[in-house]
Order: sequence, then C-alpha cells, then structure tokens
Amino acid sequence: MWNKIKNSKWLYVLLSILMAVILWAYVVKEADPDLTKDVAGIPVTFTGTGILNSRNLIVTEGGEQSLTLNISAKSATLNKLSRDTISLTVDLSNIVEPGTFRRIVNVSYPQNVNQGDISLNTELDGLYIEFTVSKKETKEVPVYVEFSGSIAKGYQAGEATITPGTISVSGQRELVNQVASAKVVLTQQELSETYEGDLAFVFVGSDGEELTDANIQSNVDTVHVIYPIVQYKQIPLVVELVPGGGATPDDVTVLPLLEGAEPLEDQPDGARQVVVGEISITGPEDELDGLHKLVVGQVDLADVITSKTYTFPITLSEGFGNESGIQELSVSVAIKEGALARREFAVTNIVLVNKPEGLNVELVTQSRQVTIRGTQEAVNRIYEGQLRIVADVAASNATAVGRHNIPAKVYVDGSDDVGVVGGDYNITIDITQ
Repeated sequence: MWNKIKNSKWLYVLLSILMAVILWAYVVKEADPDLTKDVAGIPVTFTGTGILNSRNLIVTEGGEQSLTLNISAKSATLNKLSRDTISLTVDLSNIVEPGTFRRIVNVSYPQNVNQGDISLNTELDGLYIEFTVSKKETKEVPVYVEFSGSIAKGYQAGEATITPGTISVSGQRELVNQVASAKVVLTQQELSETYEGDLAFVFVGSDGEELTDANIQSNVDTVHVIYPIVQYKQIPLVVELVPGGGATPDDVTVLPLLEGAEPLEDQPDGARQVVVGEISITGPEDELDGLHKLVVGQVDLADVITSKTYTFPITLSEGFGNESGIQELSVSVAIKEGALARREFAVTNIVLVNKPEGLNVELVTQSRQVTIRGTQEAVNRIYEGQLRIVADVAASNATAVGRHNIPAKVYVDGSDDVGVVGGDYNITIDITQ
C-alpha cells in the first residue's frame, strides 16, 4: 500500500503545494517585513465649529496646527499613507465656555487600507494639541479705497464706489476692537478709464496702521470696487457784448468781480465776446474735444449808462460736471472814461400805431426826456427833429377803456453813430369809447 502511494504522482503534487505555501509564508514574513516612516505636517481640522459659533465662541489660538505620526505597515500599505490621506480631527461641539483646552486628535486613515494593518508608534502625548477658545465679538466696519497709483494727464478720479460698503468682522474681542476700518489699495498707473474689479482688503486700526497677523474673520474676502476716471478740461467763461446806446465793445471795460481781479487785457478791439474767467469741467471725451468756451450771458450796452453789475448763472449741459464748483459769475461793465458823450432832448414827436378799432386813443404824455450817447462829435451833430417816439398800442395789449402806461421805442433818424440809453421809455394814453 505504501509503495503504491509512494509511486503515485499525486504525492508529489501535494508535496509541491505544501512547499509552495511554506515558501510563500517565508517570503511574506521575511521578504516583506513591516516598514516604519514619519508622516509629517498632517494638518489638524476642527469639527463642530458651527455649534461653537452658535454659542458665540471662537478658536483664537492654536487654530492652525499640524502633527507628525510615526507609522509602521507593509510597504504596499505604507505607500498609501501621507499628509494628504491621513486626517486628524478634534471635535469642538462639547465646549460651552471660553478657556484653554488640551484634546487628543482622532486619527483616520484612507478607506482603501485596512486599519488593522497599521501600527501607530507615536507616543500618546504626541497625539494631543492645545488651543484657546474665547468669546466671539462681531461688528461692522467701513471699507475705503486708498489710491497709490497715478492718473493720466487730462483725467481725474471721481469718488469710488465700494460694494459692500461695510463688512462684518468677528473674532476675539480684544482683536476685533482694534479694527477701525478695512482698506482697499489701488496701485494702477496712468489710469485713463474707469477701474472696476474685485479686490482684497486689509484691516486698519484707529491709528491708521495696518493690522497684520490678526486672527480676525470677515463675512467676505473681497469687495467690488468702481473707481471712476473722467476727462477734464479748462474752459474759458465768456460774456457776449451787444453794441447799443451808442456804445461798442471798444468803449467798455469788463471786470470779473473776483478777489484780486483786474481789468482784462486780452480784449481785442471790437470784440463781441470777452473772456471773464475759466472753470474745470468733466464730461464725455468726444464732447469735451468740441467744447472750447462757455458763453455765460449777454450784456446789452444800451443798458449801461456809466457802469453796471451783471450776475450770470453757470449752466452746463447734461452729462458735464462742474469740477470748479463755481455756480455763478458776476462782472462789472463800465464805460471807459472820456470814451462817450451824452446829450438829452425833450422829444415831442410821439406817434401811436395799431390803435384798436372802434375806440378813441389820445396821448396823455406830450413830451419825454430822451438821452442819447455816442462820440462827442456824433452827439453834437444830432438835433431834436431826428428823434421820434413810437408806441404800438396793439402790442401793449391796451384794449380796455381807461388810462394805460405802455412801452415805446425811441428812434434816431439819419444817424448810426449814436444810440439811446436810459432804459425803458414809456408813455401814457387814454382809451375812450
């Protein structure tokens, strides 16, 4: 029987399998022994922070820590373990008051390894971390822009718009109370167009200094900034002079009523427009290029007997901005000494035109004193018969029975060298049935 078994091939098959198992066990035990390595810089993560915050508490010290673990395992397992696959956590949900705490970390390995194949060699004391929990303070602080760049020539910056204009900061009370504001810094150079973007900010204390390395949280990480850049231009302010009353622009001096102002010296002979100042304005670039002056008002020289002051509002078209802030301009217009002569006449040649039908219109005024002005020579040539007063009854709307004072116009026939001054010349009439 034994000889039969000994001569059977199955005996050798079984012996081969047995030898293979023994050899494999040897290889596993001796050829693939456990290896050991340090896994450094594994970050510690806090859990339960939401519950902690609901209790108005916050981690103020020790919030960012890492540990080194000494681990033994087979080579294949050890290769799967790193600072990115091992997690260390500490639960904060059971902390109910401020204080300094020492807690052991919870070590978790990746799901694709068997935890029983890993030996943690780190001493127990090395698995503890210490951290501080404090009362949380929250407050709103304003955000402002600090511009440290430059603006292109011919352009200017407007007022920055920041969204949100205030941010909520929270953290340890002593630290939060140091924060007075948040600052956004713009460093762009040669700006010639409006800047818009999302920018980070830094906290600033009440002394204006930046707060660095402060463990303070905020409800946003960036703010949206719009920094308007517009073109500006210096525009001359001009008063238009209308010849009248025998006076021309050559016969007057125009003086802007500003502190330290002097008579303008750049008035060309016969100029109808006189520069009396300038303002800085902003607006669309294409429209600014075509704007070379701003006429603020008109002066009828017939209204100026010796001198007169005029005040004109400075009005800009929609889309333009008055950066100088000057809202009105006053000027004094004076007849140059010795430039013109005046002469008075008692005019009796008074004519009524466009009388209402069916009514009688009679003059009450029989004579009016009229003042003419011009050069001495021209005034001397005028005689009373050249002057007449004309009143348009229909234009005055005097249509009812009764006495009316109506406007009239004085004409100097046969002379273009003199004019009438002295304001309005009215006459009185009676209207009867």
